[in-house]
Amino acid sequence: MKKTTDKAVKRGKTADFLKKNGTLIWLLAVLTVILCALLTASSIARYVSETNAPWGEETDINYTVNSVFEVKTQEDLFSAINQGYSYVQLSKDIENPLIITKKAETLGSDLILDLNGAEIQRNGHEPILNVKEGVRLTVVDTSSQKSGVLYNPVGSVFFVNGGALTVVAGAFESGPRYSEYYSYNSKLLTDANNTIKKTDVLDVPQQVQFVEGGNVTIKSAPIFMNYPLPENSDEEHEHEHGNIYFDIPFTQGDLNISADTYCYYKAENDYSAIDGDPATSDWHYIYYIKESNHQYYAPSLLPSDNPEDFVKITIYGYENVIGEAQSHTEYEDYYAAIKMWDGTLDVQNGSFFSYFGVNTTACVNASGGQLTIK
Repeated sequence: MKKTTDKAVKRGKTADFLKKNGTLIWLLAVLTVILCALLTASSIARYVSETNAPWGEETDINYTVNSVFEVKTQEDLFSAINQGYSYVQLSKDIENPLIITKKAETLGSDLILDLNGAEIQRNGHEPILNVKEGVRLTVVDTSSQKSGVLYNPVGSVFFVNGGALTVVAGAFESGPRYSEYYSYNSKLLTDANNTIKKTDVLDVPQQVQFVEGGNVTIKSAPIFMNYPLPENSDEEHEHEHGNIYFDIPFTQGDLNISADTYCYYKAENDYSAIDGDPATSDWHYIYYIKESNHQYYAPSLLPSDNPEDFVKITIYGYENVIGEAQSHTEYEDYYAAIKMWDGTLDVQNGSFFSYFGVNTTACVNASGGQLTIK
């Protein structure tokens, strides 16, 4: 009887404890569930914080999570921005470089943009994004190589007007790179295996659909050939080079390309894809290549047999690139990797370049607001 009584007493004490402390136990249970949820969430997203280091020493960037939306196309990117996603990461499978042909978007809510080792190129004089008042854009790069780039060969990269831009990582580049000069590519970037050549123009022109001023004609024009990075490259993304800056005049077929013309090479696996926004380019033209070997070129119209085997190539031409940059006489109009009229630019890490080579351009053009560099 004593053992039974002892058990009954213990059960009674437990019941009394649960009755008196039920609220506390319920709260502990709820907190446990919340903690588990947070630990789970922290494995799928990243928010940015910095640990400062003394001058001259490295700075460690720690990332903690929130919620990641991965994008593979420019349509995905702008859709995520417009829908207010707070953390957008470029996919490892993204077209690299990702050429933005849509008009510049104005950021409407706080965003962390993770370059993830890839490159975004702006096709046009407008910036990639405008950061308006009350909004913060944070640029990070969580790839091991830290090879993420934002690049506009013919204009500015970002425009800050009242908002806040925090740069934790990434390279910001404005103006045509020397490695893309036609005279450099055609003479220097060649070896027996074509392992270091970036871009070339084939010797024989082909018929293309040429668009200028809204008029479509059939012309004989140069065919651009791009080359990916070597297979032994340690880059995490496959990076394909196709752009050319014509620093000297070039004539082939019916097309005369004047000196100081920048040409974007945009490939689309969807052969029926509609042109992006070519309105800002001086002209563009379209042709097709066979995806299997990149050697068979179709003329201006797709063959009727198996059109899905072809990749659509669009060449966007911008004339007087450096001349246009040099024509700006007001400070606020200067092209720059980052332009800021008002707001805050907080540079924790990263690099800024201007390749125009004229004194009316800048790496960072801050005519107002607050600039801090750590």
